[in-house]
Amino acid sequence: MLTVSVGTKESSDGREVTTVGTSRDVPTEGGFDDFYRREYGAICAYLRSAGAEWEEARDVAQDAMMLLTRQWSSVEQPWAWLRTVAMRIFLKKRDAEARDLRRWLRDLPSLIRDLDDETSDLGFVGHAGAPADQTLLHRVVLDAIGRMPQHRRTVSVLYFMEDWTTTQIADYMGVSQSTVRSHVQAARDQLQRLVEREVYPY
Repeated sequence: MLTVSVGTKESSDGREVTTVGTSRDVPTEGGFDDFYRREYGAICAYLRSAGAEWEEARDVAQDAMMLLTRQWSSVEQPWAWLRTVAMRIFLKKRDAEARDLRRWLRDLPSLIRDLDDETSDLGFVGHAGAPADQTLLHRVVLDAIGRMPQHRRTVSVLYFMEDWTTTQIADYMGVSQSTVRSHVQAARDQLQRLVEREVYPY
């Protein structure tokens, strides 16, 4: 909630001038519940502006709000506190995802084994006699996964990197197995198209 404050100060020539200031923060007297209702959507939008997916923004906002409840009585500027903590959580989460992806990419050659084999783990179809450029392959796959929607990206990491079953992923994400299989197939199709276009264009 945006608040406006009006005051006065003395100018350099000794005259009294009116000042107007704005602040996102609101008084804490209304209580945490009121603050939550007012600002939950705003903090989600703030995280979205930083690059978070909607689901990711909602999760991070919820985590930050939970931390705020523990500090509520001592926080003088709840919006500033919430914004700072939410961004820290978001960046830490992204760093962890990046580390997981880098670890997966280090193991990628052994996962796909042979791009000419249609039964490889990722289902890639290569071109006979064309050796894979592993550096290019890594870049293409990393870029593709990074641009996947949140659910598909999560499924891709758990299924291809962590070797989770579709049942385990479905239970973890709270979705049906058919939804997980759909994400797996969509990821395979997307990665195969990119590999064939970028790594094996001929």
